[in-house]
Amino acid sequence: MNQYTDEIEKINYYKQRIIKNLSQNGIFPDNLIVEERLKDIDTALAILQYIPYSESEMFDTDKFNEDFQRIYDDLLILYKLAYQICIKDFEQVKTYAETHLLQLEDLARKYEYKTKFEIDSTYLGNTIFFQANGFDIRQENGIAVIELGKIEVNNASKLACMFQANNIEDNQVVFSFDGNNCSPYSYNKDFFTVNGDIKMQSYSYNLPDDLVNNTEFEMAIDNFIPNANNKYVIYGGNNMIYSTLGSFRTFYEKQKDTPISLTGGGKIIFYVINGSFISFNFSKQPVKTNFNGTKIDHLNNHHKIVIEYYGDFTFDYVTDGKVYAVREIGIMKDNKLYYPNNDTISDFLIEEYTEGNKTTYDDVTVTISDLYLDTPLKIGMIAIKELVTLDGILDGID
Repeated sequence: MNQYTDEIEKINYYKQRIIKNLSQNGIFPDNLIVEERLKDIDTALAILQYIPYSESEMFDTDKFNEDFQRIYDDLLILYKLAYQICIKDFEQVKTYAETHLLQLEDLARKYEYKTKFEIDSTYLGNTIFFQANGFDIRQENGIAVIELGKIEVNNASKLACMFQANNIEDNQVVFSFDGNNCSPYSYNKDFFTVNGDIKMQSYSYNLPDDLVNNTEFEMAIDNFIPNANNKYVIYGGNNMIYSTLGSFRTFYEKQKDTPISLTGGGKIIFYVINGSFISFNFSKQPVKTNFNGTKIDHLNNHHKIVIEYYGDFTFDYVTDGKVYAVREIGIMKDNKLYYPNNDTISDFLIEEYTEGNKTTYDDVTVTISDLYLDTPLKIGMIAIKELVTLDGILDGID
């Protein structure tokens, strides 16, 4: 039969009293004797079982002192249990819950991002080509080729190809950009990625000591004029990592040849910039990581590392890249660039992405196959939408 925690504490209390009493009377306190005497005690009741006095009885000092000792023992057990439940057990449950709530938050954020990405791509992207009639169609042997002509798009942007026609399935349609093929977006959510890179320039910045812990602060770099049309990604905390539990961030600086030690539980997060590899040494197996094993080869240029841990945890790493603790999107306000948080860090890497370099495709076509010869081709709409956002810049980091 299961017992309450306070009953277990009372059993231990009574055992000690029984053992002490037997020893004082010269009896060896073996387990059988102790267990036999415990059977007569109701551990569900308080240690103090008060027996009232009548007015005619003489005051019993020994009984009075014994009652107060029993009250003290009852309170001692209650305070011990209150500390165990309210402090230790509660903190353990809280730590465990918050650690795993982070997983749910990350998952929710991922699907929120994915939903927004697809909605933006399909409906809010820049329309660079749209035609609803007057198509230039060449049709022969069940295949139709529609010439769309020349288009000019931003480097590294993504193109969503839209097609609508009566009695035509999406799997019959292929868009071609100078010989590079792409299916309609509505078929398998496919994009065509434009060649080239978005122009990027990086800047280093050290925050003055009197500005650390401000709610937000300006990236006031000499000879640096931010442009509201550009995108700014800010990495902060060089040679640092942070551990997060709920909404709280705790930063740790990595000392040379010295592992980082943590306790409690949470997620370790940091970024490796322009590295080719990173290898780890863990004091124990992490609860979860966003990589396999203890080494990552062929890192992305901006590679996010996530390590979930619980309890006492020590780890070390070696990499040929630069490590930063956080990554934020810079905020433009009054033609000035701001870091959005009040993190206790002072050194930053700012990456400025400039849109404007263009790629031209001279021969853009749509090919429709498996047409019925006796069915007229009725095209409702052909469109190409261009997605040029910071989401594209950050692809592959997380």
